[in-house]
Amino acid sequence: MDWLNDWVERLVMKNRKLNKALFFYITCGVLSAMTATLLTHAICVSWEQLLLDDSTALQTLSNLLRFRPPESLPEEIKMAIFCLEMVRTMAVYFYSIIGIYLVVGLFYKRNILQPIQILEENLLAMKRGDFDQSNLYRTYDEFEKISREIDSLRKLFLKQEKQFAQINQDQRAINSAFSHDMRTPLAILQNNLDLLEVYFQQGELKEEKFYQLAGKMQETIIRLTEFSKTMQEIQKIEEIPLLKVPVLVSRFVDNLNELPSLYPDKQIVIKVKASESMMMLDLKIVQEAMENILTNAYRFAKEKIEIQLEIRGNYLTLFVKDDGVGFSKEELNRAKEPYYSQNKDTHFGMGLAIAEILTRKHGGLTKLANGVNGGAIVTLIFSCSDN
Repeated sequence: MDWLNDWVERLVMKNRKLNKALFFYITCGVLSAMTATLLTHAICVSWEQLLLDDSTALQTLSNLLRFRPPESLPEEIKMAIFCLEMVRTMAVYFYSIIGIYLVVGLFYKRNILQPIQILEENLLAMKRGDFDQSNLYRTYDEFEKISREIDSLRKLFLKQEKQFAQINQDQRAINSAFSHDMRTPLAILQNNLDLLEVYFQQGELKEEKFYQLAGKMQETIIRLTEFSKTMQEIQKIEEIPLLKVPVLVSRFVDNLNELPSLYPDKQIVIKVKASESMMMLDLKIVQEAMENILTNAYRFAKEKIEIQLEIRGNYLTLFVKDDGVGFSKEELNRAKEPYYSQNKDTHFGMGLAIAEILTRKHGGLTKLANGVNGGAIVTLIFSCSDN
């Protein structure tokens, strides 16, 4: 039933501010000091009446406060009456000092010290790089607002930390793929150099053989150059800033309707399953990812490419389907790797790898699947919220 207690607390203490809390503490302190003073007065007066053998009943508070012993007192009770009168006189000052001390102490301990300690713990945890620790302090005042802001900052840092981890993981995957793909051209270069050396030493290096080996080496060098350019291209893509702007669904659909003119050899069908609304998108990143996927779809499609747009919650989803042979089981797992190919006919280049980087940058991801009736389906998901 913690939720019920929390709800009751929020209902009772709604919009409670520190100044209101301080006023509440001061009011309680004043009332407590007044009550204690009145009780002390009543006790002292009752003792004085007992000493004076005065049986007069004091019916009202005013009579109690105005009660004064007679000026002429017997010597045996004079000192006792004097002490009781001193207690009555000093009681208001004594209880006021005690009340102020207790009010200030309780207010500082409960409303200032405790939230400061929790906020300090949160900040120290964030300083250590521990962004998983969350300690929201629910005081329903200004400190709770600060606590929520710090917690929002913690969540932002946690999100960025995960994004950096994903970027590093993607970069390692790309580097591993490049390292793997560069082994073949380097091996070809080494093999041809060895052959040139052997033919030269044996005196059998004819002009035809020389140009044949040199041509292979030239092709390999061109391939290595392309690898280098691709690495630079990926580096540039990762450095592209994410700049979201408001975009109407209708405007985005207008951009999609321009695609058939860019691929005249294939039939491109565009389906929209979304009502008019405003999306927060970086059009440059979305269009770049779309172009890379369409380039692959154009290569493998026989006659038709289908693009379907949907909005699911805060995400824009684009399905790109072709009527080609689809993905093999291994390709479904590895086709997003740079330059992955099972054979020369299914070399996917950098299109899917770049799309994966761009969708992740935009808070989404890229999915691969096969259609029920054949063909490949690439799903691009982009976060279209303002976060």
